[in-house]
Amino acid sequence: MTVETVRATDPGVRLWQIVAVRWVHCPRCDGPARIAGRRLVCLGCSYVEGGPKPNRRRLREVMLDKNRPICERRQCGAPIPNHGPPVRAGTGDALLAQVRCPTCGHVGHYPAVPIEPLDVARAHAALWAFRRSPDGVPYLSRSIGGHTLVVHNLAHLDALEEWLGAKLRERGPVAGLTMMARLPRWMKAASARPEVLKALADLREQALREGLTE
Repeated sequence: MTVETVRATDPGVRLWQIVAVRWVHCPRCDGPARIAGRRLVCLGCSYVEGGPKPNRRRLREVMLDKNRPICERRQCGAPIPNHGPPVRAGTGDALLAQVRCPTCGHVGHYPAVPIEPLDVARAHAALWAFRRSPDGVPYLSRSIGGHTLVVHNLAHLDALEEWLGAKLRERGPVAGLTMMARLPRWMKAASARPEVLKALADLREQALREGLTE
């Protein structure tokens, strides 16, 4: 349970200074995934987005890097499967999948991403959603009275608990729109404080339970 402090001073940090590491939903298994820079690594299924290029020789199945792919043959344009075996020939950096069109029989090579063959359709939809939102879907969040409380990492959680849990909050030496100054009004309201602090405590328990250490 969160312990309320008597006084807190705005540390003067901006949000971007405290979220170098973010926890989001893994686009494949929906578990906790760590984003640092442009690299995503899932704690559960070990899915990786970004970073070193995959070893084609170890891939059995890859997923097309396009939502609702269609046959590349101009005269056809029919829907095609969104996964297939990787193209192993060639020395190019691009990962390609070999897919046969079920309508016209044309075999094409399409840009792809590495993924296990399990539940490909669900994984593709989740990955597409992740790509449309570069920051990913925050893993530590709670709904409070029609609003959403989002915590990006444990340092963010610590800062929110200390600031929102204080009975007296003071401006610090740094002027301007700091992270604390930009918090929404509903989050700082006295009427919402008990529910917000309880949600933060629940998020801390969830983070510790699932092995989020930063």
